Amino acid sequence: MYESYCSGIMLKKAWIGLILIFAAVSLFSQPDVTVTSSRVLERNDFFSGLYPRQEGSEGERAALNYCKGVLQTFDIPYNESSFQEMEGNHSFSHNLELTIPGELEDQLVIAVPLSQEENALKG
Repeated sequence: MYESYCSGIMLKKAWIGLILIFAAVSLFSQPDVTVTSSRVLERNDFFSGLYPRQEGSEGERAALNYCKGVLQTFDIPYNESSFQEMEGNHSFSHNLELTIPGELEDQLVIAVPLSQEENALKG
């Protein structure tokens, strides 16, 4: 029970991070776009409404499509790959990889799972 609670909290923090990334992408991609708390809350409500997002589910596909739509809106190129042919394992999940260049040569990798564990808390 405790592990499920902790993983639910970690996943919620990851989703908040993803929402903030989309807000930052919006902010830096178009100078006239205003990031408001209501927009962040709308996106949070959208992802919460996809519960449960188990691997390979409609909810997970809808979350992935939403992310791709945001990236396409701002003309941000991305690569999509599948884990279906992973050596030694199998997964129905997909991966979006994108690069947002900056001024430093450093690299920041952010990984956010779109699926939820079977007993994850809603939210």
